Amino acid sequence: MKTIRLLVLLLTLASTAMAQESSKVWTLQDCIDYAWKNNIQVRQTELTVLTNQQILKQVQWARVPNLNFSASGRNNVGRSIDPFTNVIRDQDITSQSYGLNSNVTIFNGMGQYNTVKQNEALLDKSIHDLENQKNTTALSIANQYLNILLAQEQVKNGQLSLTTSKLQLERTEKQVNAGAFPMQNLLQAKQQLANDEVNLITAENSLDLAKLVLKQALQLPASESMEIEVPVLSDPSEMILAVTLEEVFQSALSLPEVKSAEEQVKSSEYGLGVARSSWYPSLQLQAGLNTNWSSAAPDQFPDPDSPTGFKENTYWNQLDFNRARFIGLQLTVPIFNRFQVSTGVKRAKITLQNSEYGLASVKNQLRQNIEQAYYNARAASKTYQATKQQLNALEESFRNVEQRFNLGATNSVEYNQIKNDFNRSQNDLVRTKYDFIFKLKVLDFYQGKPLQL
Repeated sequence: MKTIRLLVLLLTLASTAMAQESSKVWTLQDCIDYAWKNNIQVRQTELTVLTNQQILKQVQWARVPNLNFSASGRNNVGRSIDPFTNVIRDQDITSQSYGLNSNVTIFNGMGQYNTVKQNEALLDKSIHDLENQKNTTALSIANQYLNILLAQEQVKNGQLSLTTSKLQLERTEKQVNAGAFPMQNLLQAKQQLANDEVNLITAENSLDLAKLVLKQALQLPASESMEIEVPVLSDPSEMILAVTLEEVFQSALSLPEVKSAEEQVKSSEYGLGVARSSWYPSLQLQAGLNTNWSSAAPDQFPDPDSPTGFKENTYWNQLDFNRARFIGLQLTVPIFNRFQVSTGVKRAKITLQNSEYGLASVKNQLRQNIEQAYYNARAASKTYQATKQQLNALEESFRNVEQRFNLGATNSVEYNQIKNDFNRSQNDLVRTKYDFIFKLKVLDFYQGKPLQL
């Protein structure tokens, strides 16, 4: 019995937690943070950063000495050279050899230095690429978030319009029954109600679709419930363009996409240095410790420290007796390499020039995008103001025609026409409002400002 009660309690707690989770209200920042954690493009760019970090570590450690241990064993049957007498003998010899070797590059025409710097620039480029991908994702999420807010307001407008039509239908029906209005007015009222029901369903479908687009961007299943926070937005008419076009462009030069292109140029410059380093001599320091053991060794070895002048041939004594050390310098001077270096340098110069063109292209495209966004914002501002004035005029017209219709001073055709124009203007105002807000947020994005509503 206690087990059953415990199970029921656990199920209740689990369902409560799931209900709380499903009722979560998403803010814009919640959506952006979640997208950064789950967006595939963002995650792939993060992996590129991690890869470049490991590559940089690899080339940095390439400048220090290495150390390698080697061991080998073999068995010769038949005629072979005696490793102690150098005489060819017909015998079965088992041998082992061991070595400990190290080398380090002292100079190679600044090739290692330039390689490290080149990969540092590539790492910085990938970090800026990650920031740019996050910014692009955040801007897309903000657009989808605003689309939901727009759709929600259009649903509210549709509900208000439907409520008005229902009330008007009730009044018209009473007046028709009383003989004050002809039957045609009632039929017109019913038609208007049906039109408003269709418009409301269309708005609700648009809201569902807008939520679906945001869920897909967040990698959420379509069946998951989602409610977003409705922020208190200032009247867009107060959001004036307080900056000039050139000020926006100068601020945008610090965006990650520009920094990424600059780091690509820097990487190509160091890449040219890497290619040129092959023209210079290289100097390496080498050192090692080697020994070996053979079954063909004599029973005793000379040992001046021993009283008898010899010491017994044991495994470890033989390894000690055969021990050898070496240290040396290796100088390599390039004389003729079939024009490989010359070709590599020319290719590096082309890569550098291409990177410089890439930077210029990024800046040029950025300027064009900002110009387009700036004039789009100006146009959206004018459209919003004009739509606002249009709505004010239609609101007065609708109020007037509604009063005259209730008094029987006008017909239902005129009433429905003005009402539909008024409803359409309400939706247009909502649409132009959010369109203006989003275009201002795009300009904020180019200025490096955080995306906030």
